[in-house]
Amino acid sequence: MNKRRKNKKNSGRKEFYLIVKMLTKIEKEMVEIKQQLEDRPKSINETIHINAISSEKIAEWLKSNSLRIQQLFDQRK
Repeated sequence: MNKRRKNKKNSGRKEFYLIVKMLTKIEKEMVEIKQQLEDRPKSINETIHINAISSEKIAEWLKSNSLRIQQLFDQRK
């Protein structure tokens, strides 16, 4: 029984770290986009548009995974 419980706990931990890894990847992509924007002249509207697209990607991902994220945080308590 302890082994079974341990495996269940480890799988939740692995998924938690996968979520952190995905969020880190999204953050890196946003930093790259920001750097590309800084490297060339830009209009305010263009910057707002690109930031909005990045925010939409994060929002969609969080929305699609919100239940699983909540479960993982509940397990960690």
